[in-house]
Amino acid sequence: MYKPFSLPLSHPTIRAIVQAGFGSAKSRRPVKIECRTSVHVADYWDGGSRDYCAFVQLSNMCGISSESIPKPSRQSVGNPYHLPIANVELQPGFVAVKHVIFRGKDLGYRIYVCPNDLMTYLPEAKELLPEPEELDSGAELTTPIAVAQLVE
Repeated sequence: MYKPFSLPLSHPTIRAIVQAGFGSAKSRRPVKIECRTSVHVADYWDGGSRDYCAFVQLSNMCGISSESIPKPSRQSVGNPYHLPIANVELQPGFVAVKHVIFRGKDLGYRIYVCPNDLMTYLPEAKELLPEPEELDSGAELTTPIAVAQLVE
């Protein structure tokens, strides 16, 4: 896996991806881009912090809300209100976009992209990419759901 890197929101491809997920996206902060095969969605307020999450189908720049995660696929333990909490596998052609707010401060946007799609949709990122590193396999809280299932 590659280490995370940043591009400005003014970059045309980055702007299109972020605005497909969040229509009124504006930020002066650079957008952080990270290669991942899955992403943990926890779309709720927790102690003044929140990660709004959306998915974007790259072929047509169609945004998909985290609310589209089917209720049976959401985490059930410690989630009495059935909030969108789940592990979602990123498949080729899809990215996850998060708007991060930490302790009430807007930290901007993050894009999580499948490693195979990075060069296809951001070929100019080749110069920005740091050396590959080993993927850190974290503990899975729930069974991952494929992002393509959210489109159906």
